[in-house]
Amino acid sequence: MVELSTPVCEFGQKPRDFTLKGVDGKDWSLDKCYGRRVF
Repeated sequence: MVELSTPVCEFGQKPRDFTLKGVDGKDWSLDKCYGRRVF
């Protein structure tokens, strides 16, 4: 099933935190990167 509409984000709201494993084997989360320039 395909979603036919794009959800609108809540501008100005803090996103929910989540954690992903990086290629370096470390766990990365939004809270760890908050305020840093990460490209």
